[in-house]
Amino acid sequence: MVENRDERRSPGDVENLPRPAEVPPHAPSRIFRNQDLFRAFQSSPVINQKELLNTLHYIHFMNGTLLVHASDPKYGEEFLLQARLDACTAEEFVCRWEENPSFPEDARLLHMIVSDGLSLILLPIQLISHHDKRFTVAVPSKGHLLGKRAARRHPCRGIRVNLTQSGFYARGELIDFSPLGFRVHLTPDADGSFIWLNEDNQCMIYLHGEQNPLFSGRCRCVRQTDGTCERELVLAPVDQSIHRFRKSKTRNRRMRVIPPPSIRFNHPFFRKQVQRDIHNLTVAGFAVDEQLQESVLLPGMIIPGLEIRYAGTLKMICDTQVIYRRPAGKERVRCGLAILNMDFITYTRLSHILAHSEDPRASFSSEVEMDALWEFFFDTGFIYPKKYHILQSSREEFKKTYSRLYQENQEIATHFTYEENGRIYGHVSMIRAYQRTWMIHHLAARPLNLRRTGLSILKNILGFSEGLFRYPSIQMDYMIFYFRPENRFPNFFFGGFTTTTPVIIIHSG
Repeated sequence: MVENRDERRSPGDVENLPRPAEVPPHAPSRIFRNQDLFRAFQSSPVINQKELLNTLHYIHFMNGTLLVHASDPKYGEEFLLQARLDACTAEEFVCRWEENPSFPEDARLLHMIVSDGLSLILLPIQLISHHDKRFTVAVPSKGHLLGKRAARRHPCRGIRVNLTQSGFYARGELIDFSPLGFRVHLTPDADGSFIWLNEDNQCMIYLHGEQNPLFSGRCRCVRQTDGTCERELVLAPVDQSIHRFRKSKTRNRRMRVIPPPSIRFNHPFFRKQVQRDIHNLTVAGFAVDEQLQESVLLPGMIIPGLEIRYAGTLKMICDTQVIYRRPAGKERVRCGLAILNMDFITYTRLSHILAHSEDPRASFSSEVEMDALWEFFFDTGFIYPKKYHILQSSREEFKKTYSRLYQENQEIATHFTYEENGRIYGHVSMIRAYQRTWMIHHLAARPLNLRRTGLSILKNILGFSEGLFRYPSIQMDYMIFYFRPENRFPNFFFGGFTTTTPVIIIHSG
């Protein structure tokens, strides 16, 4: 547990004690130096036998581990050893050592320590039998709750760590994680030494998965073990927010969507599924709330392959990064996540959910009734006589092409419509005209209840296009607008920008 004032909860909280699954593979047994653990033993809260059995049964069911506190009567040294439950009854439970214990044969087994990453329970050992690799213990009548962390710790495997500080460099692995602090095992690079590490100064930490970077940020050293060749450090992140993108002049509106979407992802550090409800949502990101004790989001952490789930069926996959973490009421925190990348179809679906939630008539849906679309084009004069004379000889091929564009999910095209009772009152399309250039076209509208639908449509498509340039997979650098000054609406909207060129090109960056 991170040793800071915010995380301490009781006088019996155990700052230096590793949780069962936290014992790294390079240290099957550890010298125990936290004898202060037992000072609050008698005054700590009591756990009754039924609760103990439920806890032990769960550990056995999940193939979990626990720690055994042992002592060497000859030299007075104390050890922590990792054990696993083999069997558990109402009267006794059988344990086996994870590895051959490296402690004297006449060592005494004193206590058993059970942790779920949040709570710490101490059980006195009543030894029934002890063999080379197994031992049997009577189930005690009670246990003691010695401490509770502010946020649950999770054991980690396979996460590489790099630490730098003023030219000092060390590398290693992540042992356990919580957003309040994490523990790492490090070895200095080349001829370096931990003598060069100043624990009073901040350091930069880089966490990597198998291929991709997962976190980089400033940390402070809360605690470290002794040693010049290798050490374990407990590090606490310094920054509670980061600036991923430059500040925009116009911020996307945050929306509370009903029913609320949720996110689901495989946590990049401890590889377990996490699900959270979305508090508010935009095409650029979202915010979620977490219970403080169960919080798992760290500012700066990158989450690849996150799923946004809507109405229990629609799944939208994107890459995200945690931008901030701040208090949000009693025992709760709110975390903001920015979307780093998503494909075009996913972006269109997300935009549809937001547009439709704000106005049920607005839609980015691909399911457009083609007869209603043709009636709209002819009634609004978008297909005017001269244009129709050009395309009438190939009208069947023309219909087929539009059906593919308007009724199939396309990576190169989308469209926005404003509809009521199946009748279209506004329309605009967008297509990839060149490799990194998208064209906005087919803008047409007719009034609905004296409402100027054209401005609403243009507002939606401009908001849609504003988010596209953020995402590398969509490949957008420029937007193109057709401009015909003889048309009243385009001349009204674009007339102050240009009156000479037939095409307007706008750089999206």
